[in-house]
Amino acid sequence: MLTQASGISIIHETVYERRFDFLTSLSALGAKTQIETHCLGLGALSFPGRDFPHSAIVRGPELRLGRHHARRAGPGPASPT
Repeated sequence: MLTQASGISIIHETVYERRFDFLTSLSALGAKTQIETHCLGLGALSFPGRDFPHSAIVRGPELRLGRHHARRAGPGPASPT
């Protein structure tokens, strides 16, 4: 869902060390993701001092691009009369 939301989303993982393994597959499909080993969230860490993927950045579509495509597509279907 975050790959379709506009803007930037940050996922902060504090429980499961390998939760972000699926992001490799999403990136291969064109999602813009970035995995960080440093903490981008707030709060205490469940695994302090361990170097594992800890935060993920997921970027959604650019809003201006969506408007551009809507203009190129033309008007919507005619209303039934």
